[in-house]
Amino acid sequence: MLRLKPRQREMLADKLPDLANVGAAMFVLGQFVGQQPLSPPLFLAGLAMWALLNAVAFSVAGGTE
Repeated sequence: MLRLKPRQREMLADKLPDLANVGAAMFVLGQFVGQQPLSPPLFLAGLAMWALLNAVAFSVAGGTE
């Protein structure tokens, strides 16, 4: 198990939602820019990745000191 110092945990909890937003933009918004038809599985994968990374960020932020 990875043990993080409070400052490291704070930084990780701050940056994971940024990564989630980039991933969602890539999978979800990228479909509307491209020329291929909308792909529901790809759309759902982007939303699931966003939710998962945000859940990990909340988990990391609530870790023990």
